[in-house]
Amino acid sequence: MRALSGSVLEADFWDVGGAVSEAVSAGLHRLHFDVTDGTFVPRISFGDRIVRSIARRAGVPSDVHLMVERPELQAAHFGGVENLGTIYFHVEAAEDPGAAIGAIRALGARVGVAISPGSDLAVVERLLGSVDAVLVMLVEPGAGGQRMIPGMLGRIRALDGARRRMGLDLEIAADGGIRAENARDVLDAGADVLVVGSGIFGQTDVAGAVRRLLAELGSAVGR
Repeated sequence: MRALSGSVLEADFWDVGGAVSEAVSAGLHRLHFDVTDGTFVPRISFGDRIVRSIARRAGVPSDVHLMVERPELQAAHFGGVENLGTIYFHVEAAEDPGAAIGAIRALGARVGVAISPGSDLAVVERLLGSVDAVLVMLVEPGAGGQRMIPGMLGRIRALDGARRRMGLDLEIAADGGIRAENARDVLDAGADVLVVGSGIFGQTDVAGAVRRLLAELGSAVGR
């Protein structure tokens, strides 16, 4: 199933609840929470308390992207989050990727591994049989509003080919610089989930932005 996910980090936190409600009412399938610690990436975003508060009321699956050092330790903070979907971690940030996978599974969440533009794809491919999803960053992690790096679409194609060869039920998500005008390119590369931040929550008309993306993607999303 293909899906559209909204990255809450790009919402106006003066009225984040209103923006999320507007997006979900317009048809948004999932929420995406970028949790940063100021170490793995320069910015600090928010922690589990904000994720819990929003996820409890949103009524759609909520994915957590841990852009933090030692994700095998940090994952436990998200236990009990309502509507918890996938928790993604970066291999480079984990001292023991296996421990990170185990810690996430212990929460009852789906396990995802995230790939930055500079990540070694070969290292990630060795984990594909142990995870449920891969998040391909189409920009450098840690800052919204960047333009998509077109070359990163090749990584989606490579992962799509790998899951087919290996016979894996693996979800591929893509995040960074996605807009209505390039969303189809990302889907055609093999992505199942489009994570959109400023293209939804950075717009004056949040509901209209969601509807335009869904219209652009047509029957490929949510089916």
